[in-house]
Amino acid sequence: MAAAFQRNLSNMAILLLLALAAVHCVQSTFYGNVSYISLEGYVAGTDHQPYQGRIGMIPVMSLASRSKAMERVAAFLNTRERGELGRVESVCAEPMTVRKLACLQVGCICTLAAVALASLYGWRRMPILWWLPPSLTIAILYASCAARYLQALWFPYDLPHMFLFGACCACILTRRCGALIPLFALDVFFRETSLYLIPLCLSLAPRMSRRRVTMLCATMFALWLVIHLPIAYHYRHNVSETGNRIRANLRSLEMPLYWPQIASMLGFLLLPVWMGRRHLSQHSRTFLLWSLPCFAVTAFYGLWIESRVAIEWTIPFALLAAEELNSRFQRQVGMAPAGGSAVMRMPGHPRDPVMPYLPGREKISAGAAIGTTAH
Repeated sequence: MAAAFQRNLSNMAILLLLALAAVHCVQSTFYGNVSYISLEGYVAGTDHQPYQGRIGMIPVMSLASRSKAMERVAAFLNTRERGELGRVESVCAEPMTVRKLACLQVGCICTLAAVALASLYGWRRMPILWWLPPSLTIAILYASCAARYLQALWFPYDLPHMFLFGACCACILTRRCGALIPLFALDVFFRETSLYLIPLCLSLAPRMSRRRVTMLCATMFALWLVIHLPIAYHYRHNVSETGNRIRANLRSLEMPLYWPQIASMLGFLLLPVWMGRRHLSQHSRTFLLWSLPCFAVTAFYGLWIESRVAIEWTIPFALLAAEELNSRFQRQVGMAPAGGSAVMRMPGHPRDPVMPYLPGREKISAGAAIGTTAH
């Protein structure tokens, strides 16, 4: 009983630290960066495309701008920063307005939801290392959005899109597609790259009938057209910045000073996850392969030095990296023989110098203790 209480207390402490790390990451992003688009123009519908067409945050920001309480909080934050630190200017890279405060609050909620989703995934798939997926999620997000010296920008819709796209990917990776359609439909309002989820659904083919996969992809594509095309038509007269960025990206590669920023995309895990794909299950490897055409489109339209350009892949790459590490952990600790269980010296064994010994846990099943990647 005491051992179970100690484990639960440790897990709660880890969850609390993960939540604090997630909020710190979001605060660093909003305080250290500046908004690339005009928040007033975005709400009014006059900003440049493709940013204006990502309308998911317009209702939230409109409601916030009419709230007297939000105005008082934003003014209090600006006054408190200047008063406590003795500065004339704000601690933020830009003033804390009502609309920015609304984006900050939504960003915190979405990031905490992403950490909760990754924690649940880890708890079900790798009980010993359940904290690994949320930790990697925060690390990727911090490297992509907060720790930047080039293109230190934030966009209102980035973090909601990160969570919704990641939740859809988690549905695909776990083959639990009941919530996939509504999450996808909501994500279309935040970013047109939600279209990437359609080829990713093709990774379901080995376990689902071709007819079901075809119907799922056709439904998602129809939803994308029904939602996205009217938005694009409505803002057809807005100035557009959409275009080929290959020449600019190749020029950035000529500057070694930019290489760390480019490599920081997905928390420096883009290449390691690809190199370690042999440690993934067949389904996860297929999912990773279907992401190739999506990255090709991103490489064509996005700026490589703007590491947040691949922010939608934060959660899926954290889950894939955690699966690879868990698979390597299984091989290091020892696998159960086929059809039986193994006696393993797990952390907490009397001869283990790292972790305290918990009685009654010497003999455990490898599959039950660590989880398996063969899902």
